[in-house]
Amino acid sequence: MEIIEYKSFKIHQNTFHVPHSVVAHFNIERPLFLGKGGYGVVGHLNTVQSTRFPDIALKKFDNAFRKPKRAQRCYRELQLLSRIQHENIVKLIYAFSPDPSFKTLENVYLMTEYAGENLAALIRKETLTNHFYYLKDFKSMLTQLLTALQFLNSSKVIHRDLKPQNIAVKPNGKLTLLDFGLARVIDTDRDMTRNAGTLFYQSIETIPECNCRYDERADMWSVGAILCEMITGSILFEDRNPFVKAIQICGPVGNKVLCQINNQDFREYLEIMSEKSKRINIVDHLEKNGRRWIKKELKNDRKNIKSFLDLTLQFDKTERMTVNEALLHPFLREEGRIPLWNCIPLANSQNDQSEKYEIDGEEKREIIEFSDEEEIMIDNNEEEINYWRECIWKQLKTIPNPFK
Repeated sequence: MEIIEYKSFKIHQNTFHVPHSVVAHFNIERPLFLGKGGYGVVGHLNTVQSTRFPDIALKKFDNAFRKPKRAQRCYRELQLLSRIQHENIVKLIYAFSPDPSFKTLENVYLMTEYAGENLAALIRKETLTNHFYYLKDFKSMLTQLLTALQFLNSSKVIHRDLKPQNIAVKPNGKLTLLDFGLARVIDTDRDMTRNAGTLFYQSIETIPECNCRYDERADMWSVGAILCEMITGSILFEDRNPFVKAIQICGPVGNKVLCQINNQDFREYLEIMSEKSKRINIVDHLEKNGRRWIKKELKNDRKNIKSFLDLTLQFDKTERMTVNEALLHPFLREEGRIPLWNCIPLANSQNDQSEKYEIDGEEKREIIEFSDEEEIMIDNNEEEINYWRECIWKQLKTIPNPFK
């Protein structure tokens, strides 16, 4: 059995234990703190001059086995990233644990290529750095984001947590989609987990109070909210109750959606708020609240941007456009990045069955279905945590060490 030595260092008061073979390629004396969320701490390590590896983002999962859902999220992100390769999706380099066996597994590390600052930080910094993004820049970013979503959708995967904090952008404009802990396979035969994502960007059909199946169009609501935030620099639905703010902007929630709300008090509240509201002209809102250097572009593209947002910010998912339709929309058409399909499909961990898809008569590509384990029928929390612990351990063992 190979004995691996580990080097310890701190990032933002959090101790990281990394194999010596990895440390040799990076500057650990000055690690940069990227952020800390509910599920982990992330740091940025610069490469040393002699290495062939890129700068990396190193994530340490925080208390991954405190609750079953935390362990499941850790497993899902490991499993998904180990099977994805696309230019606009974060690239997994390595994943490991310093713990000796799955029975003692507590610490899990995820190493990905550093993809740049997150979009939320870049938007906040615009006026401070005098580096301004224009509408044409946001169109390019949006096209890249949709291209990543198109790839995920082709393998029946939805992200479920789209927000500026989970999108990285490099100085050259290259966009990368991050954080796949809530991503999962679309299953039309059973209900999927509710309360997935961040409320400011979350579509109404994904909240716990709503009793309807959702699909990839849930991500399209988030896309519309993100575009508005790009333009104004402010969260579109930021409010104590984001859905009240959404009604004030997007108009009444229709009966087709209201009848799917389980919680009677919440449904009646939405009905009352809907009676008082009508849909605003979203472009008027953007022109009033948008960054001053974007307003001329907004004025010149009013029709297309209004149409694009009207087709994403709809409470009824059936009235939202799909990712493919968004890529073909006149608002983005000038970007010239219509369905690329230049990606490696997700591997199936259960079988080798596949489906054939044909897009606009082009050459058929093989899309291999990705298996998911959303519901585990284990009543005992400790047993379920141990189940995920073993799954994660097995997944770690399938990921080769590129630093050997």
